Amino acid sequence: MVYQGEAQIDGVPGTAAPVYLAFRNAIGAKTGKLLPTGNAVDRVHDVDATLVDGATPLVVMRASDFGFTGSEAAAVLDADSAFMTRLETVRREAGRMMGLGDVSQSVLPKPTLIGAPLGDGDLAVRYFTPANCHTALATTGAVSLGLAATIPTSLVGEHFPNLTLPVSLAWEHPTGLLRIRIEKAQGDNSPTVSVMRTSRRLFEGAALVRKRDPMFADYRIASK
Repeated sequence: MVYQGEAQIDGVPGTAAPVYLAFRNAIGAKTGKLLPTGNAVDRVHDVDATLVDGATPLVVMRASDFGFTGSEAAAVLDADSAFMTRLETVRREAGRMMGLGDVSQSVLPKPTLIGAPLGDGDLAVRYFTPANCHTALATTGAVSLGLAATIPTSLVGEHFPNLTLPVSLAWEHPTGLLRIRIEKAQGDNSPTVSVMRTSRRLFEGAALVRKRDPMFADYRIASK
């Protein structure tokens, strides 16, 4: 395993060797369907939302429907108690509509605000955990957004009216960009979304066992 490298992920300290994770046929992690309600856009209380379940279920909404741009700092969103209460109300109803039942004690689905990008990205994204705005963007959330981008009538897809595969996109989050690639191989049920991560040594450890322990009779235990 190679731990050295120059690949860097915004929001993650340090550099390391790149590892590309390809999510093939990532449909319906919790509901079994990419669009659990069968609709590209649903009305949830007083806002439009795309309820998508790829690598994780999301409630994707326009930031402008909440009076934001989608490029706000995470702390600004967290500090707006009226907004956070409204967001949770919408999330709970969306969970019910997606067939997840009462999600008041669950972290799923994850509410996500989107808007026009300010920098070098293709879409501004603010992803909630859901009690707080994530200071970056979860890989599974990025994958679900990528799948939603391939649905022209979804709230994500409306930002990419001429999308053709394969394509590389970048999601703007509070600490930078998360880049994905979307492609579709012959025979796949859905597009494959790839995300770059890095390989870093996080910890080392040792397990201590007795040399003659019958549980380990089939193993050679090296002794010093």
